[in-house]
Amino acid sequence: MVIRNPRLATALTCVLLATKAHGAKLPPIAFLSMGFREATMADFTDSPWAARRRTEAGGYLAVTADFDGDGKADEARILLNDQRRVAYVVAVIQSPAKVDTYVLSQIALHDAKDIGIALANPLANDKSRGLAGVNIFALDSGQGEASYFDGESFNTRVVSPAGASESK
Repeated sequence: MVIRNPRLATALTCVLLATKAHGAKLPPIAFLSMGFREATMADFTDSPWAARRRTEAGGYLAVTADFDGDGKADEARILLNDQRRVAYVVAVIQSPAKVDTYVLSQIALHDAKDIGIALANPLANDKSRGLAGVNIFALDSGQGEASYFDGESFNTRVVSPAGASESK
């Protein structure tokens, strides 16, 4: 099937990418009942960084990794709240007994179009115990910060575009 309507093609691409970005299901968290929703590619079609988002399978909107070392996948997402005009980057760690949600960053809604999240490589000799983290970065410069779970909370480090880290 060939789609000749460019708007329809763009919309279908956004739906497919958003579906791929959210392949892992986000567990039920309180934010979803408080007016927040998961960001999708469709939220950023008018963004100057929409083309860059399309180059990454998840659109820089979702990260799945084992943040706490229990061998199970945890999730990080960008959540949007249109009414409150705010976006959060959250990490969700799920165990058999509970679901813990950590706010890694709070961003004005209009600035959310300029940020992305990606997997942050593990740090050696660190409280993060060699586990992966969440990199929150500006799509234009690549600069941002990475957050790593230490068993109780997420600790943030300043990250350069090249990926070097230093304590914050």
